[in-house]
Amino acid sequence: MDKMVHTALNSLKMILQNQQITSQNISNASVVGYRRDSNSEFGTAYLNSEEGLNTRVFATREIGAFSTQQGDLESTENPLDVAIKGEGYFIIQPKEG
Repeated sequence: MDKMVHTALNSLKMILQNQQITSQNISNASVVGYRRDSNSEFGTAYLNSEEGLNTRVFATREIGAFSTQQGDLESTENPLDVAIKGEGYFIIQPKEG
């Protein structure tokens, strides 16, 4: 019973994390430059103990990622507004280096 409770709680944790990612994507959908987070795949892992202890099954997920799709570009005529068309990222270096 104890193992079953931990397996169920771990699965619920994974579902909650996916809901949090989805709600963040929805709430930031209108933010310019926002890159949506991707819900990662969710599966199970089966651990077979090498020391004769009971086996374990638990929920797993891949490391999360964000979308790299190009968003819409809009000309603002402001010389301080910048954008990258295509692949690339801005790297910001703080004053401290």
